[in-house]
Amino acid sequence: MSSYGILEAIRGGGIPISRQLRAYATDFGRYILRQPLMVAMPRDPAELAQTMRICFERGAPYVLRGAAHSSGGQVLTDDVVIDMRQLTGVVTQDAASITVLGGTTWLTVAETLRKSRRPVSLTDNLVTTVGGTLSVGGVGDLALHEGLQIASVLGADWIAPDGTRRTITRDDEELGYLLAGRGQLGAFASVTLATLDRPHLLAGHVVAWSSLEQYVAAIRELRRERTFELVRSTLVWRADGSLAVRAVLASFTTHEGVMPPLGDTRLTALAPTTADPIPGSDRHLVAAEPRTWNYVCPALELALPFDEPGLATLRALEREIVASGLVATLPDGMAIAPTRIMPNLPLAPTPLPSEGDCCMFIAIRPQLPTRGDALRWLPVLRTLADLALDRGAKLYLMGIHVDRADLLERQFGAALPRFRALKSALDPHRLCNRWLL
Repeated sequence: MSSYGILEAIRGGGIPISRQLRAYATDFGRYILRQPLMVAMPRDPAELAQTMRICFERGAPYVLRGAAHSSGGQVLTDDVVIDMRQLTGVVTQDAASITVLGGTTWLTVAETLRKSRRPVSLTDNLVTTVGGTLSVGGVGDLALHEGLQIASVLGADWIAPDGTRRTITRDDEELGYLLAGRGQLGAFASVTLATLDRPHLLAGHVVAWSSLEQYVAAIRELRRERTFELVRSTLVWRADGSLAVRAVLASFTTHEGVMPPLGDTRLTALAPTTADPIPGSDRHLVAAEPRTWNYVCPALELALPFDEPGLATLRALEREIVASGLVATLPDGMAIAPTRIMPNLPLAPTPLPSEGDCCMFIAIRPQLPTRGDALRWLPVLRTLADLALDRGAKLYLMGIHVDRADLLERQFGAALPRFRALKSALDPHRLCNRWLL
């Protein structure tokens, strides 16, 4: 670090630094250890820009870190960490949007909007930061109808890797390559998000189907008729070897304890095996509170087309998960998030199906007791990744590292040359979040 002279420069600029370096040595996955040499903690966008400019001028590699909600070491480094968590708070809001600093958690956003409005797509982990989530896409519980969280971004206060600060909107090309770009083009100092006019209560049903086919038919019906606003589903394996798909289906309502006009009769077309009502709930999400993973977790998250080839891939993954024994490490099953695709966002990790306008994100998150267990299961997870990628899947870029020569071409397709060109122009020495490009 002394070769960069950066510690002295950061201190000389009045930017706080952390002395708790070990706290930054791992992420949510908890199986990769990499302790930084320095952690800068800017308190506002001006200090963030100053920190990034110092790193750029002195050739110091750095990563931007919020809640560290990755499981493949994406926010870990042996060099400089820039901790975004002090850049938190609401900048402004109006009847249709809210602007927050990039280190703000989704919990803060939800609490600020509570009672009458909601983020366009609700995340399933409210302790994650807005900037971090948008850098990978953001899969939420309203995604079937609203798409990924990046679809709600109206504009941003953007800091490029050299510390240059600029306001950008949907009309600016750079915004499309910041969204789901794994932080390759710099940082979100603040972000303006569209919001929905919704009451604060949720009501609906917990349902289950006894086959994947029944679940698929139900999701297609939900997409056509918009029967429920919120969908959260999980594929679970029973002890007898059979499976079930369980889901929370809910919509916003104004009356606590009273089902909205989407009650039992609206379930008929979805044909669940079982259905239990959920009374009005004053929680931002049904059955989801802010949390960390209290286990070692080398997660693999993929997006598959919601069509017959995609479903065939899901079945092939299921067979491999069961045959390898990985199923025993998945006590909560495998999350499935049906999601509207957004072909207008160049880096969105959403494959195009042969029919319809939806894909499905699946999360394979083994719950393991030790780092050694994680290293044991990594080859199996990489086999699953290869199987899915060979069949047209996309990776959600916060999981395990997948070492393939064709990964970027498969992930970004026709958008890759422009993405590379912007990276070369804005960050020629590849200093900012150098994991990806």
